[in-house]
Amino acid sequence: MAVCRFDNAGLESSVCTNMDADQIKERLHAAPFRPFAIVLPSDRTIRVPHPDFVSIAPNRRTLIVWKENGGGQIVDVDAIIELRTGRVSTR
Repeated sequence: MAVCRFDNAGLESSVCTNMDADQIKERLHAAPFRPFAIVLPSDRTIRVPHPDFVSIAPNRRTLIVWKENGGGQIVDVDAIIELRTGRVSTR
C-alpha cells in the first residue's frame, strides 16, 4: 500500500512511498494527470512528463520510462523509493 504525503492541501506537491505497479498505474491514469518523478536509490530521479512516457511490463515488475528525444530506461519497480509530484529536478 502506498503512503502519500501532501502539502498545500495536495495542490502543490506530494510524495508517495512503497510503490508497486498498481499505484504507478493509478498515477499515470489520474485525471488530471500531473507530471511526476520516479525516485531511485541515491535520490536519482527520472521525470515522467506524460502518461505516454511509461510502459509497464506484463509481469508488472519492470517498466520503461521513455525519453523525449528517443530511447528509454528500464526500471525495476522494486527499486522505486518514491514518486514525487510538484517541482521536480532530475539528476
